[in-house]
Amino acid sequence: VRFPLISSADLIRIVKPSKLIAEELYVQALEYHLEPSLFDTSTRPFKPRIPFTIFTWQGISKEFDFSEAGLRAERVGSSYWTKVFGSIGFSTGKNYWEVKITNINKDKSGMIVGLTMNKSRSSYSNDYGIGMAGHCYHLTSHLADIKPLHIPFCAQCGDKIGVQVDLENWKASFFCNGKALGVQARLEPDKTYYPVIHVHYVEDAVTLVKVGI
Repeated sequence: VRFPLISSADLIRIVKPSKLIAEELYVQALEYHLEPSLFDTSTRPFKPRIPFTIFTWQGISKEFDFSEAGLRAERVGSSYWTKVFGSIGFSTGKNYWEVKITNINKDKSGMIVGLTMNKSRSSYSNDYGIGMAGHCYHLTSHLADIKPLHIPFCAQCGDKIGVQVDLENWKASFFCNGKALGVQARLEPDKTYYPVIHVHYVEDAVTLVKVGI
């Protein structure tokens, strides 16, 4: 199979629903498109260390522009806090996802990458994440518990921000360019968690580049 001959959009919209190819081959093809530099079809076996799951971004169209088959989300409209969600949630196992910052305002405090139990645009109850200016957030209905990260960090365009959700031990860990940021969020057990990006400034954008390890 020549993976470059079919787009990631066609993989998601046509190949996956048709069930014409084995799940392993579908995942390998999708991994190629999400992170081709890390994928060698001749030597890499299909042995993911944690489950592979694909999702796309969802949000209000007047607040976000979605492109690249739903993998890229760019803030549009007026500058104020809003958020975009992953299309699926995690409730079991160990899961990992990673976004590339494709544009960010000079005020890095205008973006938080994390996870939420509540797919509501107006609610911030039990949202966890890391701010691109170097803080860890636990957002609740009435307040935000904000702590500095253990490792100094200030995001730049091109950085890849990773979130690992361990629902066997109920914790979340955060990474920048593959390096652990030295902080973990304790999660409530027996809940479903959705990927979420909080964005303030117009033109700030992220692209989903990797899911699963």
